[in-house]
Amino acid sequence: MKQIGSTSPLVTRGQKLWAIHRLRSTLATYYKKKREEFAETYAGYYDPDLLKIFAPEPKETHVKADRFLRQHQRILTDTVAQWAHARKYAIDHLVRRLANRSKELSLYIKGEEKETLLHIGVYLTTLICEQRDVKAQHNP
Repeated sequence: MKQIGSTSPLVTRGQKLWAIHRLRSTLATYYKKKREEFAETYAGYYDPDLLKIFAPEPKETHVKADRFLRQHQRILTDTVAQWAHARKYAIDHLVRRLANRSKELSLYIKGEEKETLLHIGVYLTTLICEQRDVKAQHNP
């Protein structure tokens, strides 16, 4: 910045994309919205919820969470797509991300597989619906 601080701007004319007097938002608010919008791309975004659904140590069963998710990936994708009216590839991608993160955290299912399947299905539906709501807010 010191190198270019004393030079004149290369482009001084052209279309103004934003008029400062029209802005009603602060930079802090802008970046807060951006962080919320792109939060899912950060590695630890799903961790608190995954730790509610799965356990960091084996409980009654020794089934790893990532294997469980991959084993039920098709039924989860089909069911969530049907009820959330979402595209299967988006749900499938999300299931893979959750499986990968579960593997990184070395998580295991807590109790019965049926109950875990229900919890993860509801969680996936919630995430997909939240994504749709965020997109709708940004693209009215």
